[in-house]
Amino acid sequence: MSKTYILHQDIDNWYINRNIFYILWFDSSLGTIIFDDKKVILLFDNRYYQLIKNLKYKIKNRFEFLFWKTYEIEIILLDQTFENRLKNIIKWKSVIIEENIPVLFYKNIKKLTQKNIEFTDNIFKQERLIKSKNEIKNIKNAIKIIEKVYKEIYLIKEKLIWKKEYEVRQIIQKLIIELWWEWESFPTIVAFGKNSAIPHHQTWNTKIWNWPLLIDMWVIYKWYCSDFTRTFWIWEKTKNYNEFIKIKNIVKKAHDLWKKFTEKNINITWKELDKVVRNFINEKWYGDYFTHSTWHWVWIQIHEQPWISNKKWDQTLEKWMVFTIEPGIYLPMNFWVRWENIIII
Repeated sequence: MSKTYILHQDIDNWYINRNIFYILWFDSSLGTIIFDDKKVILLFDNRYYQLIKNLKYKIKNRFEFLFWKTYEIEIILLDQTFENRLKNIIKWKSVIIEENIPVLFYKNIKKLTQKNIEFTDNIFKQERLIKSKNEIKNIKNAIKIIEKVYKEIYLIKEKLIWKKEYEVRQIIQKLIIELWWEWESFPTIVAFGKNSAIPHHQTWNTKIWNWPLLIDMWVIYKWYCSDFTRTFWIWEKTKNYNEFIKIKNIVKKAHDLWKKFTEKNINITWKELDKVVRNFINEKWYGDYFTHSTWHWVWIQIHEQPWISNKKWDQTLEKWMVFTIEPGIYLPMNFWVRWENIIII
């Protein structure tokens, strides 16, 4: 029996699935793509009709490239006949739908089919793991931009004293725009002092003075993301300074281990790489404070699927995979030190 796959994007419900972008290469606020082994059906409203119509043959070629099959393409406008058309599409087929869809959309699909709905974390997971040469080029450019931004910030770090976190974020945003007219791939985190010990702290009005400052920042270049974190000391040295430098050096050395280890072990798995980094921090007696993931995928989403635990994944690293390495030591109610870069195999 043929299976029907459903991709859905709904910005109004704060669910943005990049698989639709992966197929269409533009973002819509609302849309659905339904396909099986023969046909692709695009359901979008009037605002996107002309654009979709112009892309029809490119979309056909895209599916045929991904699945090595011939496809028929149909465009349906989101109008009063939508539910009836949808019911006819999925009536006699097994339905596979992406996880994390809006509840309302799931309920509507459930009403339209008597079959059990299967879920998948990412229909194009395998296709998205390995990047093309052009994608690698765009990611490298995104990395260059964010590294330039950090160098500019570090050069003026003394001038950040008495500024508020959100004012530093504004400086970062301005630099991103000056270097390349695109935007953050996620709101920049500027976390001073004890705020840096709060996971994904929301940049606020805390004044910066004499303590570690964590900056976790991202930039988009032609839809591709970079991800970059550093923690550095602001202003005068205090009794905590030596502990900070000690921890920072441990984290940096843990970060750099990935390269030395992968050069000697071609068939290393993600689980093994995670273990190497964690064991090093354990040996330095800070293992209990490494409470964050060692890495995550990054591409057209800042946190790319698949969502798999670092400690459990047995898949081997392959050429043209792109991910972060971000070991850290996180002292509760004190400060965090994280060193993060994007790695391209």
